[in-house]
Amino acid sequence: MEGAVESGMLPLLEAPAPTHTPLELPLRHEQLKDQFTSAAKRNIISLCNLDPIVFNALTDLTKFSSAVDQSIQEGKATIHPGAMDEFVVNLHHRLLKAPLDAYTDINNACRFASLLYIKTLLRSSEMGWVSVRLASKLRTALGGVIPSEYPMPLLCWLCYLGLFGSMPAGDRWTWFASTLIYWYTLRRGQQPDWISLREELLQLPWVPYVHDEPGRTQWQMVEEVVLFGTQNRITDPRFNYGE
Repeated sequence: MEGAVESGMLPLLEAPAPTHTPLELPLRHEQLKDQFTSAAKRNIISLCNLDPIVFNALTDLTKFSSAVDQSIQEGKATIHPGAMDEFVVNLHHRLLKAPLDAYTDINNACRFASLLYIKTLLRSSEMGWVSVRLASKLRTALGGVIPSEYPMPLLCWLCYLGLFGSMPAGDRWTWFASTLIYWYTLRRGQQPDWISLREELLQLPWVPYVHDEPGRTQWQMVEEVVLFGTQNRITDPRFNYGE
């Protein structure tokens, strides 16, 4: 499956029939004070006018993230390992084998970002999150997205997954960083900081224990290289950078 993800090819084998599902675990009713409920996250996703296959995959990824977060918070395994493998393989299949009518810019962006996000949950090293192919495809898809048509949390999440997938920092990473700053400033009327960005990111799949520290590190780099550095520009970077 990893080879199919990295090569952009369709999986050769059919997805296994699931025998377990981590998505039906009884999640805690009480939530951490800085977390949004799964229902609130699904509401954000519902505003994005996604293809049903991509919408359902992203919704299931949200539930799965909540289950992973619960497991971490409780300090014990609450997901059957076999069930997690089945879910991940099936989700990969759904994202890679989406029909052609799901291949619009925003649907593609969500598909590629979701594939990158899965890597962040399965790989302990941040360098294991890097995928030049997926980050390049995500960048191409975002180039056709009209930011005024989609919720700010989704735009931040897509750009952040691009940052994670583009390390070490180079032209592609700078493009995602500049796009993030431009879109946020355009929509919110002010430049972002880590606290405000984190509030946006928590409204989509995001596990604080896994993503907060690398997310903060990425933002510190964005401040140094783009926001306060020589490459500072609050114009639409999609028209300023070549591939």
